[in-house]
Amino acid sequence: MSSARWVSGAVPALGGITSEGIKNQLGRPALDRLTVLVRESAQNSWDAADRSSHDPVEFAIDISTLRGKALAAWRKKVAAGAPGPEHLDLVPCLESAAPLILTVSDRNTTGLAGPTRGDAIQPEETANSGPLDYYNFVLMVGAPRDTHLGGGTYGFGKASYYGASAASTIVISTRCRNDEGELEHRLVGCALGHSYVEDGRMFTGRHWWGAKASDPAAIEPLRNHDAEALADRLGLPPFEGDQLGTSIAIVCPQLDGRTPEEAASHIAEAMLWHLWPKMLNDDDGTPEMTFSVSLEGEPLDVPHPSTHPALRLFVDAYETQRAASRSRLLACGNPRQDLGRLGLERTFLPPPALSEVAVEAGLHDGVHHVCLMRSANLVVKYLAGPPMPDEHVWYAGVFKPGDELDDTFAEAEPPTHDDWVTTQLVGDDRTFVNTTFTRLREALREFTAPLEPQPEGSEAMPLGAASRSLGGLIARATGFGASTGESVAGRPGGRSPVRLVGEPQWTRHDDTEVLAQELAVETGKTLTITPALAIAVWGGGTGGGDASAAGPEPQFVGWQAPDGTLHTDTALALSPRDNGAWHMLVAPPEDAMISLGIRQATETPAE
Repeated sequence: MSSARWVSGAVPALGGITSEGIKNQLGRPALDRLTVLVRESAQNSWDAADRSSHDPVEFAIDISTLRGKALAAWRKKVAAGAPGPEHLDLVPCLESAAPLILTVSDRNTTGLAGPTRGDAIQPEETANSGPLDYYNFVLMVGAPRDTHLGGGTYGFGKASYYGASAASTIVISTRCRNDEGELEHRLVGCALGHSYVEDGRMFTGRHWWGAKASDPAAIEPLRNHDAEALADRLGLPPFEGDQLGTSIAIVCPQLDGRTPEEAASHIAEAMLWHLWPKMLNDDDGTPEMTFSVSLEGEPLDVPHPSTHPALRLFVDAYETQRAASRSRLLACGNPRQDLGRLGLERTFLPPPALSEVAVEAGLHDGVHHVCLMRSANLVVKYLAGPPMPDEHVWYAGVFKPGDELDDTFAEAEPPTHDDWVTTQLVGDDRTFVNTTFTRLREALREFTAPLEPQPEGSEAMPLGAASRSLGGLIARATGFGASTGESVAGRPGGRSPVRLVGEPQWTRHDDTEVLAQELAVETGKTLTITPALAIAVWGGGTGGGDASAAGPEPQFVGWQAPDGTLHTDTALALSPRDNGAWHMLVAPPEDAMISLGIRQATETPAE
């Protein structure tokens, strides 16, 4: 097996970027470092997808403790000869008790192909867009995007790998095809220490670990059998059959106070919130990417976004955005340009609990957001829109610019790809992005504007209209609806014999969620009441409902007496002996808003 050695980069005659400069390229993201790692590494993997394959890109992250032979191999083969602690923290990290390794892997990608030295690149390779993946990732800094409609724009994402390592060190195991089209396994290490001066010479703080090269100031990756054997000893994921791809081992990951279990759960949640569009099936029934997280080799659950209590609404909005007949086309008038399509969906299910990852993504006060993404179907950010007047009604949207504007919006992204900022744009490009935000705000204002129809024949509908702007539009959410003490039936000027009390609450009936509206019955007469239920509409814009449109109707379940007895007849006869707290049980249709009330059918003197 060929031995590997460390080489430190000296500052060239005309200067060069230092390790501190590379670490600072991502700035100070608002997102957690593990979240940034998930976003940036998945984007790199997607941009490296094998476009000739119909198989999805497989993206995986594992956190494991280095033990036994693997730990010995890291200490003997990687740490040996590494720069000292004054220049790099690798040796102290690997000598610590139970060091961790976080490995980011992709398969069904092209691997890191192309020349392994910058001075070996031929002009025709650059002109013909030949593979420069190894050069761009291992050697170069800030390489521009070279994938049409890809996610990356600056080539700075690799800084997130170093930033996630307490040792600022990564080891790369990649399998690609060489210039002759043959399979080639490559193994190389990279580190970012501290710039320093030694023997009167300035060093960048960048270090590489690999096989000897003819130039003593350079290294080559270990190749083929040597690379495969050492990768196996280090415990890096193997390649099956003719599989291509890359595994990047992050030495001693910084978990920021989390346990490995907590970090793995955070990573799984970050995959969901930031990569969910890649999990959806495309037109041929397969997703663009698959995702997995494991801890000590044991897989964690990464649920499909369509089953997630909040993300499933974004999935619906994504499908709406794809359908020209259901989405809204946003346009700029001067200069005239179609900007992209917006899909919006609302729901009236109980509001979901939001994780730490969702909160840091901007959903700290509920779900009333539009997910912005470009053609690569990677989440840029969640743009907050106006909440519904009641916090329990929530909505989600998806906006994608047209492919012809993908470059414009790509240029609007900062290095972390988590926003669209117009300060670096000029001319029409700036106008298009600014106008997009204007059109989004207009669409969301219209979407959240209330309309309040009254069910036919209701005596006091909409409920709570005098005290709440929503006035009785009952969402599938706890605590939403009529106001306490609202009169429903009785003589004008007198105390109502039946009053709505409080707000509808969710309860279970026959293993189904139903709304329970409390009724205070205080009658001195005999009277009969019936339910007044109707579908309500919300918003006059895209996705708004139509009160007259055919669709599922709310289902009356029954009247629950104070003693718990359920009366299923629609008409309920009440007399003074029935006074007390009753409940009307109603099953709203899925994802539909209803208006709820009662009407008085008859009234006769009590005997």
